[in-house]
Amino acid sequence: LYVTADLIGSEQLPNSSGNYELAVVHKGEEDWGVNIICQLAYYTLENPIDDGETMDIGSAIPEGSSIEAFLFRRIAEFDVLGNSANVIFCIGITGAELAYRHKNGSKALIEKLVNKFLLTDLYRGSNI
Repeated sequence: LYVTADLIGSEQLPNSSGNYELAVVHKGEEDWGVNIICQLAYYTLENPIDDGETMDIGSAIPEGSSIEAFLFRRIAEFDVLGNSANVIFCIGITGAELAYRHKNGSKALIEKLVNKFLLTDLYRGSNI
């Protein structure tokens, strides 16, 4: 599990629930997860990321991965020094799952994901 630190209270553009940290969890000891959320942290200084949105990440993942995009899901909301804050989880999804999300919406995709998992398995099959 990797979680950013210090985005809350920074000059980050807030999402619909305030400032936020990013989180990702994956199997193995690869460092791609920490690397990608560090890159996304800089992205959030100019572009908010919100619950239910997706992002193509194909160029940032290891070769041979079945994961092509992130589905962003808010997993926590809380106050920090009187300001609203939240945690956005980055869930790896396949191309078929991304297409399903575009057609049916994020809630429908989450229902299709096995156990509504947060774990990104880079080499799993699609749930669609």
